[in-house]
Amino acid sequence: MNLIDPPLHGNKFTYFCSDGIAASRLDRFLVSDGIMNLWQEKGQRVGKRDIYDHCPIWLECSNLNWGPKPFRFNNCWLEHDDFKSFIVEEWKKIQITGRKAYVIKEKLKIIRESLKKWNKEVFGWLDLNIENIVAEMNKLDRGIEEGCNLNEVVKKKEAKALFWQQLMMKESLLKQKSRLRWIKEGDYNTKFFHSCLQDRRRKNQILSLQVEGRCVEQVGEVKMEVRRFFEEGFKEASFSRPVLGGIEFQTLGSEENSFLVAPFSEEEIKDVVWSCDGNKCPGPDGFNLRFIKKCWEFVKDDIVEFLQEFQITGVLPKAITTSFLA
Repeated sequence: MNLIDPPLHGNKFTYFCSDGIAASRLDRFLVSDGIMNLWQEKGQRVGKRDIYDHCPIWLECSNLNWGPKPFRFNNCWLEHDDFKSFIVEEWKKIQITGRKAYVIKEKLKIIRESLKKWNKEVFGWLDLNIENIVAEMNKLDRGIEEGCNLNEVVKKKEAKALFWQQLMMKESLLKQKSRLRWIKEGDYNTKFFHSCLQDRRRKNQILSLQVEGRCVEQVGEVKMEVRRFFEEGFKEASFSRPVLGGIEFQTLGSEENSFLVAPFSEEEIKDVVWSCDGNKCPGPDGFNLRFIKKCWEFVKDDIVEFLQEFQITGVLPKAITTSFLA
């Protein structure tokens, strides 16, 4: 049985030696993955001790609602035969005017909603699809046992091909969520992917915060404190800046200056996009760079126009620079 050590909150150590020098984490909960999901455990909390050398420890469970989950583009969609034609048709239907940053933001927003509907219609629930296909294959097996029917044999082959197609999609989705890039294609150890995915989620969770000596756990308070922390970090206290007068610096020549301020070319932008990891999501829109690469033929004009506009104005709207804190 694989046991998991849930994330620790509060004190780092559970045991303090009487000499006041040594400290260690002797006490802990080890639970199975099934119990973690059943009880919705969020971690272990270590309390403060009194005269004892061991600290109290609790196993905490929570089903708090932290808000809607952000959209994430699934790479398995790219393998579908109708994906590209669907995106081309939807992209061309969108007619939006305004600043280029606003145009591309709104287009991706509309495509995102269209993809959600398309995913439900085409893929549905993968686990349910696989379960239904297996049931159909078993039904066909019983029919073949009773009497060999050529039509049923053909249906069995089609069901088997569809089964492997659905399984490959599920594996691709688990790989993407688990963020494992070193796994080779064809490794169907879905239990391993699930374990890596859940472990990453547990480590990335912000379930409570220590603020001025008190523990903040409520959803609204945690969000407010996180926002306040970053707002304080980006504020600048007013102070007198030094003036560098009477110092001569080396300057760029006209040719070097022209090179630096030259407009972005389509080739330069494409080279940058192709040099990036396709699985990275650059913003809260949820579209990774594999989507941009796959659809470059018809999205490049909007991307190039947006970047060229930015080079002239030097302004990025909040919709482009926002980010999720997870």
